[in-house]
Amino acid sequence: MKSKRLQAFGLSVICAVFVMCMLAVPSWAASLAKINSVKASAKDTSIVLSWEKKSGITAYQVFQYNTSTKKWVKAATVKTNKATVSKLSPATSYTFQIRSYKKTTKGYIYSPYSDRITVKTVLSKPKTPVATPGNNYVDISWSKVKNAQAYQVEFYDYTKKAWVRKKTVTANSAKIESLKSVKIYKFRIRAYNKVGKLVYSPYSDVVYFTTKPNPVKSVKVDKVDTNKVTLSWNKVSKVTGYYVYVNEYTKEGKATSYKAVKSTANTSITLTLKSCTYHRFRIMPYYKNSSGKNIYGKYATSSLALTTPTKVASFKAVDVTNTTAVLTWKTQENATGYRLYQRAPGETSTTLIAILPSETGSYKLEGLAQLSSY
Repeated sequence: MKSKRLQAFGLSVICAVFVMCMLAVPSWAASLAKINSVKASAKDTSIVLSWEKKSGITAYQVFQYNTSTKKWVKAATVKTNKATVSKLSPATSYTFQIRSYKKTTKGYIYSPYSDRITVKTVLSKPKTPVATPGNNYVDISWSKVKNAQAYQVEFYDYTKKAWVRKKTVTANSAKIESLKSVKIYKFRIRAYNKVGKLVYSPYSDVVYFTTKPNPVKSVKVDKVDTNKVTLSWNKVSKVTGYYVYVNEYTKEGKATSYKAVKSTANTSITLTLKSCTYHRFRIMPYYKNSSGKNIYGKYATSSLALTTPTKVASFKAVDVTNTTAVLTWKTQENATGYRLYQRAPGETSTTLIAILPSETGSYKLEGLAQLSSY
């Protein structure tokens, strides 16, 4: 009986102490209300948090969970109901919680933490891609986007008036084929990451390019004359014209660089060239766009063509005696040599009597018959 009375007395004392403690909590330490309605908007390296505004508080504290240390770290202290957390990584999830506090003369009062909110940053906008077009394709390249898993390449369809996805790649380059020659295209790219929540980067700036003309397929040497060569080639559609390039070979067989000598809208041309010289030709199609810039297609190269020597000039006989005569002539640049033919009196055909080197400009005839024409 006595034991029960003591137990009852002890319980009464504990309850009384508890009530006294509760009553002893000062009014200045009363808890602040929990923050609700936390919202977030993400960029590539920052997140903006906002929440309901509370009255009668000093400021708000934003805490960010560190996944490495597994601890909460204060990310910001602000006096408004909005905070920006910066220096984050793109395409990465971050978790936050917020509380308010009030500073009094006797200490700080804190609200309970808000519900946790997890937000994933987006990817950074890709830098402007570079386009290297061919006649029916384009090679596209761009700088890698941090934390991107893949990239989408979109072309604008002028008929549908809509963007159409052409390719998805994991590398920071792509080749788009089956394009039409001499046509203006525009494209854009964006990156994405699908670990957890799928996030996209903003689209890159739009890039315009014009595909090149189709190549010339063959160049024919139709006619070779003393110092003229006539060329022809296949017609290429949608081009402004063709540039004609020529190189020549020295006596030692060394080729000089190709030089543009003429442009034409036709598919044939006759060129005036150095005689007695080997030449090779290239024909390159081009298209002049609206800004006046030439867009060139691939060239085709001809076979070698040798222009023939010109007619020997200033050919005459000097120092004629009764049995000899000296023949002289003007030497030709690039000539390999000279063949001297003679038709004797009473003969109808000529006979080769000498083969002379290129630097020779004279030859002495001996043993001629007196009073005879040769």
